[in-house]
Amino acid sequence: SSGSSSSAQFGTTVEDGTVLWLQLSDTDQNRIKFNEVLGLTPVNTLLALTAAAVTDMAQVPIQPVILGAIPVLAAHTVWRDQTPPELLAYGLDLVAGVITLNFSEPVVLSTATGLIFSSHAHNTTNGYMEYALTHAGGGAQTVREALGTVLLLQLSSTDLSILQGAGLATEANTSLLTFGTSPHPVSDTAVPGNAAAPVQARVPVAYRYYAAPEVDTVHPAAGQASGGTVITVRGRNFVQAALRAQAGAAVAATALPVTVYVSGTLPPVPLLPGAAGTGVVVWNDTLLTLETPAHSGVVSTPVRVQVELDHSRALLATVEAAFTYLAAPVVQAVFPAAVSLQGGTVLTIQGQNFGPPSLAQTGPAVSVNLTTGGGESVACTGVVVSAPLNATTDVLTCTMGGSLSAAGWVAVALTVDRTTTVAPAAIRALAAPTVTSVYPRVGHADVATAVTVQGQHFGPAEAGPSVTVTVGSHACTSLTVMNDTSLTCLVPPHVGEGEVQVTVDEVGSALAGVTFVSFENSSAVGLAELALNVLETAAWASVRLVRLATPHGFPAPVTVQVATHAGTATSPEYFLSHQGNVTLGDRELEAWFSFNITAASRVQVGPRKGAEDDRELAVRLESATALFGPAQLISAASATTVTIRAVCSALTDQCFVDALPQGVIVYLRADGLDQ
Repeated sequence: SSGSSSSAQFGTTVEDGTVLWLQLSDTDQNRIKFNEVLGLTPVNTLLALTAAAVTDMAQVPIQPVILGAIPVLAAHTVWRDQTPPELLAYGLDLVAGVITLNFSEPVVLSTATGLIFSSHAHNTTNGYMEYALTHAGGGAQTVREALGTVLLLQLSSTDLSILQGAGLATEANTSLLTFGTSPHPVSDTAVPGNAAAPVQARVPVAYRYYAAPEVDTVHPAAGQASGGTVITVRGRNFVQAALRAQAGAAVAATALPVTVYVSGTLPPVPLLPGAAGTGVVVWNDTLLTLETPAHSGVVSTPVRVQVELDHSRALLATVEAAFTYLAAPVVQAVFPAAVSLQGGTVLTIQGQNFGPPSLAQTGPAVSVNLTTGGGESVACTGVVVSAPLNATTDVLTCTMGGSLSAAGWVAVALTVDRTTTVAPAAIRALAAPTVTSVYPRVGHADVATAVTVQGQHFGPAEAGPSVTVTVGSHACTSLTVMNDTSLTCLVPPHVGEGEVQVTVDEVGSALAGVTFVSFENSSAVGLAELALNVLETAAWASVRLVRLATPHGFPAPVTVQVATHAGTATSPEYFLSHQGNVTLGDRELEAWFSFNITAASRVQVGPRKGAEDDRELAVRLESATALFGPAQLISAASATTVTIRAVCSALTDQCFVDALPQGVIVYLRADGLDQ
């Protein structure tokens, strides 16, 4: 007896109460059936009675029935169990690969055949897919604690892979179980056994399977078609260790199978989580890495990346256009075409197959190295791939990370994801620039002056390095490099003198004394002395031309026209007034000038009449012309004219006035008597 779950009553066919009916509980029935040797025939169905089991009406215990040494009573009649077991519920655990069948009564293990799985979620011509389990390589067992009413069916690897791969049992509401009466999939312990009642498309009451993987990022998003690019995939559900632990120690001791496909190409065999090496490496539940397989057939076309769990197409995460196979990089042009030896130059490289822009943070590893003919190498730093210039031109920039020791041609090596392309003699390393001359070397403060600067190491005329020119503290504009030794530019309006310096790629030329002067307008010009007396006995005096000071001390050079006139002489035709120019040069405020007054320099038209003929002569400033800007004479007449009184009473009719060095004017006699 199992206790209160069973019940007893007097029989209805014998009124005196000599017949007792015991209604067995379900538990008692299942215990008897589960032993498989009880209740089969009257011979082996024995009931043990003890004195305390039943008493009569007078409370006298029934005497034990003795059969041999055991107090038992053989059954008079045994009615065989003819009720088919019913499937009360079923559960599906695809993590452990176990089907749980819960029946209404104990069942026999060896008869668990003929189970069919179907899924109405996968339409075919018949409206659903189905698969008959084979159990090959699997096993079945009953749970003793449930008295054989629960059947655990261990799926074979074949069954499990087909269920997963075909998507027949990857969701609870579509994992439908069906079995009929022939062949008998399950039978109870009766002899002969009763086949389980047919089941049609039963949905599991318990279901366990992995959560589908999720992929957030794939990095890098491009790599070489030769394969071997290490891709990092970040997402979720790559390990699911807690779920595998629930499935038992055997499952927990192994890794969840993870497969990654790149454009349908299967990479090497996946490795265990945390292992290092090639192929797929699952590091944790959110991170895995793999090396891409070679795939030259889809160069430059984005392909999908898929992560699959447990070999199940139902557990598949797909990221479209996640990765692009690149052909070998191509270098089309490098700017500037020349760089300084000291480094620090920002290079721009145009070409193809550089990968996605750096801003997207999805591109492959890109590096640039510069190598001289002598084998000296410098790496570029800060490589940044920009947005493509057009459909066929990629662009990147980097900074020359170090200095070179010798000028000459330099090769540029571009590496994209371990594939390197070398562009020989792509750029030229320049020595420091030098300046030898500037023309013109002067200009005016009010306008920009176009100049030509001569020197060395200015770089090429096209695609050259950064070049600047300064005059003192003033930067030139509209600069054009003509060739390696010549350039032109505009000196901005300013006042003063400055040294000309050329800077190429941030390396300045040494100061070599080549200067440019920008003049301001000249001030008014006049004479310092207002009278000059020249005697026959060779007395002398000096005549000075002066101009006023300017605000900045850089007056433009000015040329003054000086003429000598006869004044009050009665015979001016006997004398020649010499006209000449006097120049006040660079920043000069005064100058000495000379003139000739001579009758001997031309044929006389008549005899000399005496001293009164050349009694008084005049030296006058006629005009002023500046090199830049306006020029003027001092307006006062006294500042522009010098009166000369000359005495010539010698016996000869020839006399003249001449000038000696330092602007000294001397009156001489032509006959030499003045000696």
